[in-house]
Amino acid sequence: MNHLLTAPLLLATLAAAQPPPGTPQVKAAVMTEAQLLPLLTGELLILGSEFPGRLFQKTVLERLKAGTLRVRVLTGKGSLAYFAPVQQAGGVVRAFPGRITGAVAVAGGSLIVARGAGYQVVSGPGVAASVQSQFESAWRFAK
Repeated sequence: MNHLLTAPLLLATLAAAQPPPGTPQVKAAVMTEAQLLPLLTGELLILGSEFPGRLFQKTVLERLKAGTLRVRVLTGKGSLAYFAPVQQAGGVVRAFPGRITGAVAVAGGSLIVARGAGYQVVSGPGVAASVQSQFESAWRFAK
């Protein structure tokens, strides 16, 4: 069975996103789920097997239904049913034949990773762009 782990994606992205000396640095912060909500604007990309949290999920579905947020999800075939509410609300979900474990999201120019009771939010030059580029490449091969 194929497995796509999200942690290596995150580590590769952070390493690639380090800007040359003298330019703005990558910033990382730990946030609560409620603090994330202002980031959920425009387009949200989720790569993984689940939503990062319950309030996150509720807010995403509400904003998707209201037309104030676009959502695309890349997951494994086994998680398609879990993301059915995203499709029902107007989002797009694609799957790989294997299994994806973990979850990362890109929203508001930041990379979001669930970490215990909080969230690691990484932003800065190239962070979201790097993950989005990898997401777009994978998106073409998912069904």
